[in-house]
Amino acid sequence: MISGPRGLTLLETVVALTAILAVFLMGYALWASASSQDEFQRARLQIQMEGLRALKEIAETLKQAGIISFGNGESYPYYFINGAAQAPFAYVTHDPVQSREADPDLIQEIVFRMPLADQNGMVVDPNTLSLAWDARVLAFVVVTASDGVNELRRRTYDQGNQIDERTLARHIDFVSFMPDAQDPAQVGIALWFYKPLPKGAISHRMACQARLRN
Repeated sequence: MISGPRGLTLLETVVALTAILAVFLMGYALWASASSQDEFQRARLQIQMEGLRALKEIAETLKQAGIISFGNGESYPYYFINGAAQAPFAYVTHDPVQSREADPDLIQEIVFRMPLADQNGMVVDPNTLSLAWDARVLAFVVVTASDGVNELRRRTYDQGNQIDERTLARHIDFVSFMPDAQDPAQVGIALWFYKPLPKGAISHRMACQARLRN
């Protein structure tokens, strides 16, 4: 007697469903892994772009600054460790930041002055026939924002009072402005980034050099 097609047994049904589920889970795992990698790469690219913009602005700015001294005891550039500026630059002091991957006592920030300029370019002092210097003082510092993220900021001071501030980069773990021991006009600039992600974290370091105008 010829019998008709039989249905799947319970065991066969379970095996088939298990195989389908396994294929689904494998596909989901691949998708989740690709999605996680994509998020990681996007975050790394964002940090790299932000770091490049910050380094470019810092280097271009410091190339206009100079090594200068004034009769009141102020000499520029002035370097200080993690917010602890001393007289006569105590007004740039700020709360120290924490570093995840480096000794925070090695975080070195900078205070400097820029030449005075008008619509025609750099201003020359008629008495000395040398560059006149802007009375405003600038600083590149790292501070902790209200959301707990360390930020690299450019601050401007006038007569000891902060009059302007602008964020150049976020997720800063470490910064260093380091003059060359043999050539103080040559300044090494290093930025270290650290950004935690849902899975892992991004650690990225960038550096360049800038030469002060004198």
